[in-house]
Amino acid sequence: MSHFSSVSRPQLLSLSPGVCLRFVALPPGNRAAALVRVHAGLHDAPVAYPGLAHFLEHLLFLGSEGFGPDEGLMPFVQRCGGQLNATTRARHTDYFFEVPSEALPDALARLCDMLARPLLDIEAQHREREVVHAEFLARAQDADTLIEAALGALLVGDHPFGGFHAGNRDTLPVELPAFQEGLRAFHQRHYRSGQLELWIAAPEPPRPGDPWLGLAQGLFGDETIRQQLPALPALDGRQFGLQLAEGAPRLLQVFALDRLPAGSSAALGVLGELLASQAAHSLHQVVVAQGWCERVSLRVAYFHADQAVVAIELTLTAAGLAARGEVAEAVRSWLLFVVHAPALDGWLDEQRRVVRRRLIGLSPLARLRHEVEPHAWMALDEPRVLHDCLVAVLDRMSRQTPALVTCDAHPRPPMPRAGFPLAMAREPLPMMRPRRRWQWRLPAANPWLCDRPRKPVPDAPPSPALRALLDETGEPMLLLRWRFGGPPDAGVVERARRLVARHAWAAQQAGVALRLDTLPTEWRLTLSGCVEPIAAILLDLAPLFVSLETAEDEPAVEPGTGGLAIRQLLEHLPTVLDEQAQARPVPAGRLWERARWDALALGLDAGTARVLAEAMTGLGTPTPVGQPFEGATPAGWHRFGPTTGDAALLLFYPLPAPTPLIEASWRLLARHYESPFYRRLRSELQLGYAVFCGFRLVGGHAGLLFGVQSPTASADEVLTHIEAFLGDRYALLRRAMPAPGELAADVRAALDSAASRASAHRQAFLAGLPAGYPQAVRQALGEVDATLLLEQARRLAQPSTPRVVLCNQAPTHCA
Repeated sequence: MSHFSSVSRPQLLSLSPGVCLRFVALPPGNRAAALVRVHAGLHDAPVAYPGLAHFLEHLLFLGSEGFGPDEGLMPFVQRCGGQLNATTRARHTDYFFEVPSEALPDALARLCDMLARPLLDIEAQHREREVVHAEFLARAQDADTLIEAALGALLVGDHPFGGFHAGNRDTLPVELPAFQEGLRAFHQRHYRSGQLELWIAAPEPPRPGDPWLGLAQGLFGDETIRQQLPALPALDGRQFGLQLAEGAPRLLQVFALDRLPAGSSAALGVLGELLASQAAHSLHQVVVAQGWCERVSLRVAYFHADQAVVAIELTLTAAGLAARGEVAEAVRSWLLFVVHAPALDGWLDEQRRVVRRRLIGLSPLARLRHEVEPHAWMALDEPRVLHDCLVAVLDRMSRQTPALVTCDAHPRPPMPRAGFPLAMAREPLPMMRPRRRWQWRLPAANPWLCDRPRKPVPDAPPSPALRALLDETGEPMLLLRWRFGGPPDAGVVERARRLVARHAWAAQQAGVALRLDTLPTEWRLTLSGCVEPIAAILLDLAPLFVSLETAEDEPAVEPGTGGLAIRQLLEHLPTVLDEQAQARPVPAGRLWERARWDALALGLDAGTARVLAEAMTGLGTPTPVGQPFEGATPAGWHRFGPTTGDAALLLFYPLPAPTPLIEASWRLLARHYESPFYRRLRSELQLGYAVFCGFRLVGGHAGLLFGVQSPTASADEVLTHIEAFLGDRYALLRRAMPAPGELAADVRAALDSAASRASAHRQAFLAGLPAGYPQAVRQALGEVDATLLLEQARRLAQPSTPRVVLCNQAPTHCA
């Protein structure tokens, strides 16, 4: 999809009495998605049982009257190679999935049955309570969770935002009859017609005769219950300090907004864009130039009906922490300016272009998650109303004296409070210098949002350094790889990362995801998304890359915590797999002289070669595509990340040989292992909440990846359980081998998605494999027999098989 005109508005369909849905028509393709929004969430649970709404969300996936645990929505979507999840927010709960189009009716049947007729088995409740408790323990170490809890603690009174709602072992007494009665009453009250919206995105609308409609009766109507809310208390300019163990310091200016006009959710989204802008003259650009901040953003901690709790959040440098009183005053001055800014209409016109670009090429599930939000089309359909609403919100904020929260590692006393533990106390800001007169302007226009005439470039012949697949459907992508023969200077690497980070926001506004992976001896720059701006972004960035070695270093800012430990490991895994310990460093000043580059283009036009010829001048020497991958997988145990808190572990088995038949057999094994692994380690052993396995493409490496984060087991114990699982599956396969053809159908459906195709081509390119390799793997799925499958299962069960263990703990035995 390359033009906004092809993006259609949702339609309201009534398929049968009592079943209404909103349908988003997609162009012909092989994927479809569904989303159900339940208009009840964390704040609607009984006061006696915090976390009950979140707990029920977990339970619904564990079996229903029509589909048992092995046939429910989760294993069905996994077998289809799809994706699914659910989120419980303050006042709503969303359930969503994406599958091949032909699987949509069967997936909808399972979704409707689990919503209407969950089993709520008592033994399953005992097991799932431990999972919820493990999540609670992990979130108690997460900076964002603690900040949101601190914002709730600022409120005085009985507003539900100030309470604890995540749930843990103590708040979910599943043994009590009163709790079971409350759980069922909550389900019966909220999971019924009038409280649930159904959204579907597909190439064709559902048919009135689909069997799942019978299960949908009584679920999806057109009338919702209105919740009564107490007023948000004023914050009165109080000042607090919050202790966070890790990460850069932050300053939050917190506003409690009541009686907001309709459309304020869209207005807050636009305000978030305005604050995040890193263009010239933006607030971000000014406070960074002062040496105070690294990042500015808007945190919408709570929004429902006409109420919101929002915070302008600034990631501070050491200088900004010392001058945070001046930082706060500068932000207040900026707010007053924006309320009366004469050019606000012009800036809002640019935001309309941003919305158009973002709608282009969204996956079916991403489209639904956009559409379901209130006023999703307001920027396009009602620009004048949006302008007035934004001004009203800004005016409300500028008239308040916000609460101020400083977050850093400075020790504070524990705050007595239920739920997440906070170390927080009243803390006045340091004395300010005399107020200065700021000369504010709105951010400069984003040049990548407008079509620009470009000087003519002579035709370039096909380059052996470019693999261009013009007919490949799916998300367009340009991947540039530089190989240096050794590690570049650390300062140059950091400047490259900052360069891309500074421009990622503008690229994202233009509909392009911009990413730089800096591995030990190579860089990978990826531009993916909307076709139109990719060439302009590359051409504008190229001279900045050329000057990296002569650019000045910027003040270092302490990195953030990176979120959950397992996510940090996933981000670091490509670096571990590509380590080359013997490589000599690149001599100073010779980075681009030593660099060799090649490129992969998917779905881009024939002018890509001309653009590369212009952009890559001075950025290394082109190298023919197809050279073998040079990295050697470093087997053994590698430690990374925080050593305190949960144990997090990744176990990666690289393919023993990059042949289509071997890869096909490993993909089949991965499909066979997925659901049993999740069931064994998460449900039966209750080891953790982040439990997964599957075939993964990591940089230039392909293989089988297992991941677990556990609050109860050590890394050694997690590894022992995974090894036992692999041994047990091999023994089971020797007794009862599933038909490889049945597994192949599921894997083939997963490989047919646009994202999977793009990922497979990326992996083949990075590994030095031919362009036809992904298709050869797909064909080989039908050639795998039981003997080969069993042989590969035996290989995985052997302790001597090469593997990589990445963990946040040191081993107590050799891996």
